[in-house]
Amino acid sequence: MASDWFEKIKMELQRFGVAYEEDKFEIRVRARDDSGFDVSIVDEKQGPVVYCETWHWHFSEVEPGVRLFWTALTDRARLITFQRGRFPYSWRLEVLENGEWNCKGIMGIPLILFWKPKTKTVRQNHVLDSEDTTIRDQR
Repeated sequence: MASDWFEKIKMELQRFGVAYEEDKFEIRVRARDDSGFDVSIVDEKQGPVVYCETWHWHFSEVEPGVRLFWTALTDRARLITFQRGRFPYSWRLEVLENGEWNCKGIMGIPLILFWKPKTKTVRQNHVLDSEDTTIRDQR
């Protein structure tokens, strides 16, 4: 059975008219277009896990995980993907706090195609209005 906070997220997404997919322990909101990224939250025994496509973070407490899930659906979060050729190898999630972008975590895989050109892609979601604070407190 899913946790209370998990059920509250589904109710809030419905209230805001946000389409989502779910299974027993995961809620996924798909990017609206190529400028955004998929965001998921998984209800695990140890605490929520938030995914921004490949990037993910395990939380031992519910509140920070749920807060990041909501933030990732707004333009106050951005996912930076680094590639060599067409192969992504590193992901960095940044959140806008007090007018500055702060890194919340970096993930990478050991894919060193040094002969391929390096590129960087920055994507942001616009699923929810970043000014709407009523959805952020999901204790």
